Amino acid sequence: MKKIKYVLISLLAVLLLAGCGSAKPQEPEEPQQETETTQYLVFVNVEGLGEIAVAQEGEGDPVFEEEYPVQSYGSGVPEGAKMTITCRPSEEGWQFVKWKRNGENYSTDQTITVTVDEQAEFVAVFMTVTGYEGEPVKDIHDAKVMGDVLALPYSESGYSETDAIFVFELDGVSYAAVAEVPAETGKALFEIDFEDPERDKKANDLLAPLEITHIYNLTESRPEETEYASYVGKTGDVLLEDGWFIHGYYTDEMKFMMQKGIYNYDVIFEGSLPEDFNEEPEQMKALTVKSITFTGVGSVNAEDLDGHAALVR
Repeated sequence: MKKIKYVLISLLAVLLLAGCGSAKPQEPEEPQQETETTQYLVFVNVEGLGEIAVAQEGEGDPVFEEEYPVQSYGSGVPEGAKMTITCRPSEEGWQFVKWKRNGENYSTDQTITVTVDEQAEFVAVFMTVTGYEGEPVKDIHDAKVMGDVLALPYSESGYSETDAIFVFELDGVSYAAVAEVPAETGKALFEIDFEDPERDKKANDLLAPLEITHIYNLTESRPEETEYASYVGKTGDVLLEDGWFIHGYYTDEMKFMMQKGIYNYDVIFEGSLPEDFNEEPEQMKALTVKSITFTGVGSVNAEDLDGHAALVR
């Protein structure tokens, strides 16, 4: 028994030694280099009644959500990646007008493909239409009467006993057309019943033949960035004293939609609001302006256009 035990132990030792002799030292592995990809935040939003669909590179074509339409999107996207963005009206009577990128006009194509190279916000702008069935002009210089522009998408329309104004878009540019209203036409306009289902058609028929006296290019006459950027670092009371007013806000983002003159801006503030904030100007006087972004034309009356260069006189 002792001999067998000795032999077994010896064989085991030989096998172990043979195994150790055949093992080769392994080369140390080179550490893998991790390449960092810069990502940028990209936001896609809607102005007016519309919805969006977004597809990042490799995801195929963008698809609209039928059950829960999307009006706002945000995601981190690798630098250099492509995104395809499209949109459509969500209500009858609304029409796509243009895309804005960081507050600036970007494209009048409904579907766009962009290469991401910085943080950006794309906004699909939708406007209403009057339902006027006339043929709109394709060149602004051909607009002679109000009927030439009434079929175009618009942001503001109104009339008084003396004048009528129509703020519309053509080829991504905002214009305001002004016409004098004869006394007889003014009387007829104000006699239309507000409850009349044909009200818009009757008003358009009265406005259409009126001769345009002025057309203002509101995109061209917008303020320079240096003019409104000069408010950054100042407090809310300075804006209020200079004629800015609020027409909307998101308190969680400290973003206020404000208007000065005939133009709209998104103003981001720093500071804190009281829990019972209710849009009272006094409650935002101590806030500090962090950034201001131009967003487009706001509410306009004919008298607001004094001092703006007119295309037609």
